[in-house]
Amino acid sequence: MSISERDLYELARASHEHAQEEVDYRSAISRAYYAAYHRCVDFHSRLPYGGKEPRGGNGGAHERLIHRLTNPTIADGDIFARSVELGHKLRTLKMRRHIADYQLSKTVRPKDAELTILEVGELLQSTGGVV
Repeated sequence: MSISERDLYELARASHEHAQEEVDYRSAISRAYYAAYHRCVDFHSRLPYGGKEPRGGNGGAHERLIHRLTNPTIADGDIFARSVELGHKLRTLKMRRHIADYQLSKTVRPKDAELTILEVGELLQSTGGVV
């Protein structure tokens, strides 16, 4: 059995919609981020030329993807700009996910989850996903 970005996104939406505690909002942010991450992986894999690797190959898989998206090597201006935009959006979403998953002393509000889900929905829709 396999799942898709849409499945992760729908889980995030359900977590937010039925949230009763902060942990539910944290979970919604995390699942929404992973929906965006996997869509960005797919976007990058479909580019005719991958983006530039970070110097020394530093960073984990997520940081390397963000670097490749924000440093595309493709000449097509529209695709170049879209890649950079997705990289910046993914970086912002990753920062929110980091707070939700690792910074337990910081408060995550319902609006944080709502904004994340809205932005991920827009990202999925703009990259060909039906939301």
